[in-house]
Amino acid sequence: MDPPAAAFENNLVCSVGCFASTESACQSSKVRCTGAENMCIDLTAKQNSVNSSIILKGCGTQSACTLKTNSTLTIGGKSYTVEKAEDCKGATSSSLSVIGHSLQRGVLPLLLPSISSILLTKFLC
Repeated sequence: MDPPAAAFENNLVCSVGCFASTESACQSSKVRCTGAENMCIDLTAKQNSVNSSIILKGCGTQSACTLKTNSTLTIGGKSYTVEKAEDCKGATSSSLSVIGHSLQRGVLPLLLPSISSILLTKFLC
């Protein structure tokens, strides 16, 4: 099951992205946020027309963080009742992840002289 499509990537990430019918289908892999999504959500909701639940973990908007137990939400034209709503956390910048990977691989030290010269040039001009 795929989550609803969104707009453009906004350079934010959440540590887990999942839109599934079981908790076991959720794996801990980062998901990139899009559009106005700046929070990481963790919800379990039950579809009102049938007796099935979905797990929603990943990027969400600030308004998604206001959902509480027994709130109603609509996804893809289907109505769901929130069974569990964990506290939202702010999404993290994916550029920090890139810097972290660069440090681990030793790429950043190679770029520092170039970055320093650009900053020095900007500062002196």
